[in-house]
Formats: sequence, structure tokens, C-alpha cells
Amino acid sequence: MRLRGRPKQESTVAPSGLMTPAQSTSDQSNGTPSIKDEELIFTHTLQGVHLESSRHGLDVEDEGYGTKDRRHRSDTISLGSSRNLNHYPNPYSRTTVPGSTMDSGLKVVGGPKVKLIVDATNDLRQFGLDHVVRLPALVLVGDQSAGKSSLMGALTEVRLPRSQGMCTRCPANIKTSPADTWSCKVSLHLYYKYNAKPGQKIAPHHVTSTNPFPPWIPQPLVVKPFKTITDSVDLEEVIRCAQKALLNYNTNYLSFLPGYPENHDGESKEPEALFSPNIISIEISGPGLLSLSFYDLPGIIQVAPREDHQYLEKIIKNLAKKYIEEEKAIIIWALTMKSDPSTSSTGKLISDLRAKDRSMGVLTMPDVLQNRHKDFEEILHGRAHVLGHGYFVTKQPGPDSLIEDTHYHAIAREEEESFFNSNELWTGPWASFKGRCGSVRIQQFLSQLLAKHIAKDIPEINIKIQEATQKVEEELSRLPDVPNDKVQHIVRHRLNRFSNEVRSMLDGNTISQRNSFQSNWKKLCYNFRFVIMEMRPGLRCVHESDKAVEIINLDEDEDEDGDLVPPTPTRAPYNDRKHKHPNPDAETPPPKRPQSNNPLATPVRMGLAASSIDRHRPQTPGSDATIKGGVKSKQGTIGPKIQFPFDEPYALRGRGAMSIGDLRQSIEEHSRAGVPEFVNQKVMEGYVLKSITFWDMPLKTLVQHTVKMLREEISSILRDILEGYTDRELYRRSQPIIDDFLDDLENDQCKTSLEFYETERYNLYTINDDAFAQSKAEALKTLKAQRRINRVNCYIDKQSRQGFLKLRDNNEGREELKKKVTDEKLGPDPFENEMAVAAYIRAYYALASQRFVDCVCSNINANLFRKIIDKIEYLIETKLELDVGDSEKICREFLSEDPTVGHRRVELQNERASLIGFAQRLAQLEREAYEVDESDRPPVDMMAASHPGGYRNDGSMQSTVGGVYPSEDPGI
Repeated sequence: MRLRGRPKQESTVAPSGLMTPAQSTSDQSNGTPSIKDEELIFTHTLQGVHLESSRHGLDVEDEGYGTKDRRHRSDTISLGSSRNLNHYPNPYSRTTVPGSTMDSGLKVVGGPKVKLIVDATNDLRQFGLDHVVRLPALVLVGDQSAGKSSLMGALTEVRLPRSQGMCTRCPANIKTSPADTWSCKVSLHLYYKYNAKPGQKIAPHHVTSTNPFPPWIPQPLVVKPFKTITDSVDLEEVIRCAQKALLNYNTNYLSFLPGYPENHDGESKEPEALFSPNIISIEISGPGLLSLSFYDLPGIIQVAPREDHQYLEKIIKNLAKKYIEEEKAIIIWALTMKSDPSTSSTGKLISDLRAKDRSMGVLTMPDVLQNRHKDFEEILHGRAHVLGHGYFVTKQPGPDSLIEDTHYHAIAREEEESFFNSNELWTGPWASFKGRCGSVRIQQFLSQLLAKHIAKDIPEINIKIQEATQKVEEELSRLPDVPNDKVQHIVRHRLNRFSNEVRSMLDGNTISQRNSFQSNWKKLCYNFRFVIMEMRPGLRCVHESDKAVEIINLDEDEDEDGDLVPPTPTRAPYNDRKHKHPNPDAETPPPKRPQSNNPLATPVRMGLAASSIDRHRPQTPGSDATIKGGVKSKQGTIGPKIQFPFDEPYALRGRGAMSIGDLRQSIEEHSRAGVPEFVNQKVMEGYVLKSITFWDMPLKTLVQHTVKMLREEISSILRDILEGYTDRELYRRSQPIIDDFLDDLENDQCKTSLEFYETERYNLYTINDDAFAQSKAEALKTLKAQRRINRVNCYIDKQSRQGFLKLRDNNEGREELKKKVTDEKLGPDPFENEMAVAAYIRAYYALASQRFVDCVCSNINANLFRKIIDKIEYLIETKLELDVGDSEKICREFLSEDPTVGHRRVELQNERASLIGFAQRLAQLEREAYEVDESDRPPVDMMAASHPGGYRNDGSMQSTVGGVYPSEDPGI
């Protein structure tokens, strides 16, 4: 950057980060240029944009603005895109900062592209997507009477109204941009609704964290255009009228416009509200304006003028807190030099909210100081009240200024420049701080800083917009518009698809995405078969006469592993109710359990089965029986092989159902005189039928879970087919129809399955003699093998006690002895007859259980599934009576929506339009930012070049020594 055509003059590199000339030793007449001589030259490159400030004819490099080493490019900031940007040429690629990459996006270092970014940001804000993305913004805060309004006016060339305290009662969003002619558009942005009750008085305790601005409550954003003007003289009046409109929410806002027939502006009555969190938007375009966007907040007050207005102090503080807390906000703290900075309420709030790193301070009213002030000198040096972006100084006309409105800002800037060029303090001890003095330098700094922050956030913004758009599209897909015609066709077509998919689901031969039902039901049937087999009557094949120390328990899977359990005293079953127990200590038969209305409730058969087997089943507290291992159920320990939903206590019913002692006693009690080795058929039948009695419980589980699976799968199909209409009457009426349909089928299937159950428990019957004989032989072989193991153990223990054998301490010696025990040594088994009876019982149970499981599952497939396949077609159509009367009208009523659904769809459609518009505007910014003119020069980062320590990636300054500023001491 060069200032051409003037002789050299002494310059400094300002600690502000802005390249500015030092205070000249000559006055205006000696050639010191005024602010009006200053020309802002903006240059853009593909790598970014830069701001170049020059005076006509002056060469900055020759004037001592800093060495070439200081004139370096700042760290770049990216504006990324999902598009491939490699096709954009980069004529200045060799000038980029090492380590910067093209795919990181737009690099911003100042210049005309600042306007592109800031203008685009202003446009993006209009889409009302603050709930999706937070765009960087400049927020001006300060204590009351800190010169905040004057500062805002200097930065934006807007004269805010100062009469009647109006400017302290609502925030303003002021946006400036360059243009050939001056114009201003004022609009009202209503984020809150005035919800005061008649006569309601607001007190400080009404202001809470959940209700920060009573009686204002949030509402969807409403933008109301207020006035567009082309003469700056009218601006102050228009703003004053707009603020009155905001404070009178329930009055027609247009009635506050000057010249409106029912104008209320001149009325002296108090407004509805003394404060409004709604925003007055002021968009100004004009020659020489920089692209900036500010939020100007009411000054924080300590005490309201009236006792009944004390709540305003908390409300205004809440408003400031709301804006300062925004992570993307760049805070501008207006601090008057006529007050002690340590007493500032705004400064404390910024510190409490940990916002110092993204804040900059502006010291106002420097003319009140006649001599050096220790506190402010420390601030300017960056050693006290340190902020991330340092401090600037501005001097604006006072409230009694007589400057004419037409040329107010131009004259105010001349006076400001003249002050800093002539004041003894600023031309003497504090001359080194001049690089941060003047509203023009503040504008330049803020413009670049805002652009840097915005560009850095663009990749993140793109991602958030894409994610939000996807969510909106997904929700909208579930809320389709109500069709205008052919409604009957839509309804019938979807219901036909529904019945076809249900049939495909139940047809195992059809290729369907829902074939998982058949696979899951197959597993359910296998588990049903397994639990029925697990319930077979177990046998304890040991007797006290064996004199055993350890015994074999043939029970459940102990058929294979021969687990050992202690003997349990038992009694033989009996069939005569009048028969008295031979042992007075024997247990009494359990009472008959009450009958259930459920057709699958377990009936208890009295007599032989009910009286004996229940009495002789081993009991443990809280369960029907105990087995080794397994997992805990509600009422006992269930084997690990028994899976849900059959892992219930009834799976233990077969445990300990028989013992050879019980069988001997039962055979004896039902014997016939004179007939040796006679075994009454009732003995076998009693044990078998008692075991079969418990089948109703797993049968009930099978049917219930089959229908449950059907209900879930069919309901899922209905939801999928009617997706987008699940909130309509069509779905609300269809689901109960399916539920009732399945309820009826479940009751029918229960009755049918119960017939198979009753058949099996009526009496013993089979004509499959060969299969029974084979099963009996296998059972007898297994039982005898286990019985022999028991007898061998008892034999060894007996021999050992009698001294005939000497056992070793290890198991190997015992195993060797077992091998030497022959059948001749054991002798005939006295319980051979009982073992044959047990084999008969187990063989028939195995045969009957296989037949029962196969019949039940086959019937469910052929009966329940077939009925669904046959009846599901036109089921819903018939129940809804679509063929009765005006079908088109009926179908339209079924697809009519709830008003809240329609309202939600409109909200989503508006949201989608905003997101699309936002994305398009963002893409436009990216295109424009990469369109590089051949005449563009490599950029110079003015902010970094003027500050020896450079800038961090976030735009904040990093000092070289001891704080934010250089270490030069101006002579304190």
C-alpha cells in the first residue's frame, strides 16, 4: 500500500492494528491532510479481500509506517463449500500464507469483498434461521450516557433520536452498505408479542431467567416494512416513529407513520410498553459507507427514574446478556472517559459472561481529559481491562452541537480528526495511540473483523443448513398435502398394497422384505418343542435299599451327563381318595386350583396324577423345582437352553416327577392278587397324563406370542403403507379394525389348539406301535445304564465300609474300582420292573409330545395364517364401508387432516423455503468471492501489517510484549 505524491512525514505503526500516519508536526495549513483527503482503495483477490487506506500522493512505505517485515499477510480464514472450487483460477497463489489451502475456502483480509460478505450476511439474517445457525454480528453495548448513541451514529451515519429517552427502550439493528445514492429502509422485526393483562403492573420479581422480558413472550418472527426514505434529514423522525410503533404493539403500526390519516405520533399518552425486545431494522445505503451491521442495545442502567419502573433495570440487563452470550457476537463496549472504568456495569457483565476475548472497547468523550490519566493510559497500553480486540478512541459532537443535519457526519469527522491532530494530550504523551483514534479507523477495523469471522464460519454454516434441510424434508415426507382429486384411488390403492404385503409376509415362498416373520416364527415353534420335551417326567433311579452315599438323578438333561443329587423321601401315587396315607407324616394332596375363564387355563386332573405326583415333587421356596445351572426366572431357576418366551416356571414341571420307590409303591397299591409282576395300566397313565396336564401353559404362550408377532408385523405394514397419513382418520380407523380382527382369530386359535391338548390328556392312545417300541427300548437302555452307575457306586461304598476295599484319596482309584465291578458282583436289580414302567412312561411322553407339537404348529399355519390370507383382502375397505354411498366423499373425509397438522406443514414448508433461499444466497456469496478480476493485485492485510504482534485466527490481536499493544512507553 502506498500513499503517493507527498513528501515523507514521520509515521508509526499504530498499536491498533490499523496502518495510520503518525501525528504530523505541522498544522493543517502546513499540508497535513484532513479526513476528507483520505481515499479508501479496496482490492480483492481470489485469496481474499484487503483494505488499503492511502492519502493522495503519499508513499506509506517511505513514510515509516513500518518495515517491510511488518507488512505481512494475516492468517487466512476460510469460506468452504461442498462444491469443488479447484476450477477457479488463482493468479496470486504464490502470495498466500504458507500452510493455507484452496479447499479451506475464502480468505478474507479486507477490501471490496468485505462488502460482499457483510451484505450477504445481512441478506442471510432475513431468512429468520437464527435457530439453525448463528451468524457473526457486531453488538454495541454500554452504560447509560456512555456516548453509545453518538458512537453508533458515527459508525453508521445514523442520527438516533435522543429526545424523551426513546432510544433506551428498544434495540436497533443498523446495517450500512455503499451505494451511488443515499437511501434508508426501516422495518420492524417482531420476535415477541406483548401479552400484558389489563391493569397488570410489572415488578422486578416478575423478571426471571425463563421470563426475561415480561410481559413480552416469544413468537415466530414477523417482519413489517415501515418506511423507505431517500433524504437523511427525515431519518431521525422516522426512527422515532418506528420506536413508538414497537412500544405500542396492539396499535396499527402504520398509524405512527408521518402523514398517516390516523397518526398517533403526536399523542401525549404513554405507550403500551416502556420497553420492547423487538428490533427496529435500519438499512442504510449511501456513497462512502462501509458494509457493516450493528446491534445497538439500550444503555444499562443502575436505577430507573420512577419507583414503578425499577423492573426496567433487570430487563435491559437481560437484553444485553442475551446478545453478549451469543458465541458469534463481536462485542463493542462503549466506555466514557469521564467515568471510572472499574465501575462500569457493562464491563462487569462482559467479564461475568466470559466474553472479553471477542470484545473491543471504544473510549468516548476524550475531550473531558486535560491531562494524562493513569487508568486510561494502562487501558490503552493493554495492561488493564484487557479485551481481545483492544481499544479505540472517538470524539463525537455533544448533544448541544449546532452542526446542521445535512452535513452532520462529514463535519463531525472533520472535527474529530482536528481534535486528535491538535489536542496537546493526543499530540504529545499519547501520540503513539493515534492509530486507534477516529471513527473512520473503527469502521475499517470492524468491517474487516466482521468479514473475517463470517468467512471463517461459512463451512460450519453450510453443514448446519444441510442438516436442517434434511430434517425438514424428512418431516414433510410424513405430512403430505391433502390431494385435491382422485382421493378414492389413493385410499384403495394403499389399502390394496397393504393386504398384498400381509399375504406375502405369511407366504414363505414369496420373496418379500418381511420374510423375517417366517424365520422368527420358526424359532418360536422350535423353542415350543424344546420346552415340551424338557417337561417330560424325570426319574430318580435310586432307593434307600441301595445304601448309597451318592446317587444318580436321571432328570432333564441328566440323561446324558448323569448329575448327582441327594435322595428325597417320596411317596407312591395313589388313585383312591379314601385311601389313607400309610405314613402319618406324609403330605396331604394339594387343593384343586380354581378354574380360569381362559380356554387355555390349566385344568388339574384329580385322582392318581393330582394326588401323588404333586406331593412328591421336590419343593424350594419361591419355585416349583430346582435344577442346577440355568438362569433365574420369576419363580425359579430355568435351564440355559430354554429360551424366551418359554423361560417360565412351568418348564420345571417334569423335574423329580418319578422315583423308583414311588413307582414300586404305586405298582403295589394297584396290583391284583394272584397275578405276579402285574402292572396296572393306571400307573403308567397317571404319570403320563399328569405330565401332559401342564402343556396348556406353553401352549398358551405359543399362541399369544404368535398373535403378538402377527400384530406387530401387520401394524408395521399398515404404518409403512399409510406413511404420511398416520395422523388422519384413515389410519386411526384402520388400526382398530386390524386389532379386532386379530383378537377374534386369537380366540378361535386358542379353542382349536385346546382341542389338541384335550385329545392328548384324555387317555393314552397311539397306533404307532413300532415307533413306541423303539422309543421304549431306547429309554430303557438309558435308564438301565444310569441305574447301573448308581448301583456300582453304592456297591463300592458298601465294600469300603465293610473293609473289603480300600479307596484311594483320588478319583482315579475309584474309577479303577468301578471298572472291576461286574454284573455278577452286583447281582439282579430288584427294581427292574420299575425301570421298565419308567421307560414306558417316558417313551409314550416322547411320542405324544412330538405328535402334539407337530399338530399344534401345523394347525396354526393352516388355520390361523390361512384365515388371515383369505380374509385380509378388502377387510378394511369393508369395515370402513367404502362401497356404501359417495365413496369419493368418504375417502376425502378419511384423508382430511387435523388443523394443527396443516399448520405444522405450512411451518415446515416456510422453513424449507428459507433454508433453500439461505443456501442459494450462500452459494452466490461463494461464487462472487471467487470471481477474481485480472486487475486485482495481491492483497495486503492492513490489520496485520500495522500491528507488530499480528492477529490470531479469530481476528484478535496478539501483542509482542506485555499485553495487547507494543511495549513502547509514551513517557509515563
